[in-house]
Amino acid sequence: MRGYNAEATETHNVQHQGTDNLLQELIRLMKGEGGQGKQIQNDPLHGNFAQMDDFAGKNCAFTSLSNNVLDSWIVDTGATNHMCAHKHNLQHTSIPSHAISVHLPDGNTQSVTQIGSVTLDKTLTLTDVLYVPNFKFNLLSVSKLCSNSSIEVLFHSTCCLLQDQATKRVIAVGKLQRNLYVLDSSSFDPATITSHTSLQSATCLHSSSCNNVLWHRRLGHPSMSVLKHTPILNSSSTIADCMICPMAKQTRLPFATSSIQSKDIFELIHVDLWGPYKSPTLSGCHYFLTIVDDFSRATWTILLKYKSQTLVMYYHPLHCFTHSFLCSNPAPTNLYIPPPRRSQRESKQPAWLNDYVCHCTCNSDSACIPSTFSPAHISFVALLSSLQEPRTYYQASKDDKWVEAMNQELTALEKNDTWDLVELPPGKKAIGSRWVFKLKLNPDGSVQRHKARLVAKGYNQIEGIDYFDSFSPVAKSVTVRVFMALAVAKGWPLLQLDVNNAFLHGHLDEEVYMLPPEGYMIQTPGQVCKLKRSLYGLKKASRQWNIELTVKLQEFGFVQCPHDHCLFLKITSTCFVALLVYVDDILLSGNSETEIAAIKSHLDTLFTIKDLGHAKYFLGLELARSAHGLLVTQQKYLTDILRDVHMLDSRPAPTPLPPGLKLSADDGTLLFDPGPFRRLVGRLLYLGFTRPDISFATQQLSQFLQHPRSSHWDAALHVLRYLKGTSSLGLFFSAQNSLQPTVYTDASWASCPESRRSITGFCIFLGSSLVSWKTKKQSTVSRSSAEAEYRSMGAAVCELLWLSYLLHALHIPFSTPVPFW
Repeated sequence: MRGYNAEATETHNVQHQGTDNLLQELIRLMKGEGGQGKQIQNDPLHGNFAQMDDFAGKNCAFTSLSNNVLDSWIVDTGATNHMCAHKHNLQHTSIPSHAISVHLPDGNTQSVTQIGSVTLDKTLTLTDVLYVPNFKFNLLSVSKLCSNSSIEVLFHSTCCLLQDQATKRVIAVGKLQRNLYVLDSSSFDPATITSHTSLQSATCLHSSSCNNVLWHRRLGHPSMSVLKHTPILNSSSTIADCMICPMAKQTRLPFATSSIQSKDIFELIHVDLWGPYKSPTLSGCHYFLTIVDDFSRATWTILLKYKSQTLVMYYHPLHCFTHSFLCSNPAPTNLYIPPPRRSQRESKQPAWLNDYVCHCTCNSDSACIPSTFSPAHISFVALLSSLQEPRTYYQASKDDKWVEAMNQELTALEKNDTWDLVELPPGKKAIGSRWVFKLKLNPDGSVQRHKARLVAKGYNQIEGIDYFDSFSPVAKSVTVRVFMALAVAKGWPLLQLDVNNAFLHGHLDEEVYMLPPEGYMIQTPGQVCKLKRSLYGLKKASRQWNIELTVKLQEFGFVQCPHDHCLFLKITSTCFVALLVYVDDILLSGNSETEIAAIKSHLDTLFTIKDLGHAKYFLGLELARSAHGLLVTQQKYLTDILRDVHMLDSRPAPTPLPPGLKLSADDGTLLFDPGPFRRLVGRLLYLGFTRPDISFATQQLSQFLQHPRSSHWDAALHVLRYLKGTSSLGLFFSAQNSLQPTVYTDASWASCPESRRSITGFCIFLGSSLVSWKTKKQSTVSRSSAEAEYRSMGAAVCELLWLSYLLHALHIPFSTPVPFW
């Protein structure tokens, strides 16, 4: 039987010799009484009804199915709907909204009166079952089982299996009775199901046909020439449909042409380290270093036993260049990437030669373990790592934000009337210019703004012709700390100002000509820029700006402090305002908010300034103020150093230097390029602005800047490991502070192993706030420890005398004599 739409007028005439009598007998049994009816229109909700067509063609004779016909279900592949002969088996019944009939092969129809569900077992429930009152048997539609119940039916010579499509678990076992598969109450018996489990497994693993593509995948994707020698080859199919083979042979498309092009040999080289390998070479090497010259593509390969030897080989005369490092992700860069080292015997292996198998792992320069860092630190480092600053105008011109920054810089230059476009006079030479790009960051590491600065190539200027004096003062670090301690102790606001394009406000006394900058359009070709105002990069730029700012502040009533020329004071009977200048960054504090507002308004009139409010990030210092005081740290600056040296994942050290370490000028191998060591020591010195605990370590390292060795480099890295573990430490200026100076001194007698000179050390507190300290080797040899101590005290007295003058200028009273410890 098969379900079909009642509108279908075409029926199959079943003609088969020897089975007509059996077919008529079966129809009579199923018709019952009053089984005839007319065909009706299609029911759109159901769409399929049972129809008998090629049932007789199966050579089936059916007289008796089981002892209880009402509890038996015939598994019918020709039925499109489940049919139930008794109403009491139905659950959740409903009356069809349209008339539904079942069409029989003899042309008669039977009406469907109800639709419901039948539960054969707890694991199998039939839905959308048609109730035909005059039917004598129950029909189980195979198509409905597969589509609605996610069950698959497997037919065998003695039984049929109903199993779950996903888990392949057998749900029921149908018996074969008179060439028909029947489900009854015993079909769901666990013992019956268990006895047929092995049959299910065998059926699932059986493959009736041989597929070349399947065996091609199982055997590791061999070619057709290899597959034809196997006995499972089917000549009627090919392996052309395998998509893995062409995809596995694909290579990455080349990146765009690099914007940095070398013009001569050894102008730019590329270095790549491979290893470690599990199997060493005959000489015991586990690594090899590849060096490629960008211009000639000449390649050198150097075998290394240890990874630490990379630094030594890197300081070979071939490598005295500016360093640049390749990202681990496959992004376009300006670095040349050597072609992948692929075997030349990919298609066929020689009979008498085996490949030398190299086991290598990809080592990341910075593999941070997230579990060892807080989520805030991980986000902070990830943000810093994702920020990139362009190095050339070509790179910046591809980003709209940097283009906007360059346009703002050019607009500011034109607004300040920085230059005039003129013809270059005979005998004069125009200097060049370049763009410098910098990301201005907030204290949390987020981007504040994109800043583009036009810088003149002032290194081409000649002293005595293009410029004369070039000195410009900056605020001393002790003055900055005293300024902060005073503002916090008095409860005054600590405000920060930034002067936009500060150097452009200085006037030039000499004639300076400059080539037009990149991106600046001129109407007359060949013209140059005659500078009327100072420009970044010129030898006198900083000096001219400092002179201009000093004159304007003195006109407004400020007095320049004679003990630090970057400190300006305005003191009257009712107000006290202090202003500290560090190039173009200004700190402002005082007891009169009205006077402070007037000063900011006056400066904004003279120069375009940016009011940054309360100071939070000044000269790389992170300022966090509360009711208890002010904490000053340099966490971001330290993170930049660790990232540049690839030590973000290093293990922290408990002390700045290993205990008992005595550095010598002869220990270790000589570093060919002292540049990285000198840069690192210079950055450590600036980091000492808030870290007095590394003062002795930086003094020790500073002795070997001329000829640094590997032992000195290792000691510098040890300092970084210590700083990594104490990155949150800094200076704290208490709000409850008396500002009374206190001096502590000490000396290390004859500690230098080469000169036997002693080390001076002292620190000066204002109340509980540390404002000054120093560690320095004494200029002469001390003949006793007492003499070394007195020399140390003498150096501290010199510092205290200068500090006392500064405190008097700031109107900070203190009692004398100052205690020494």
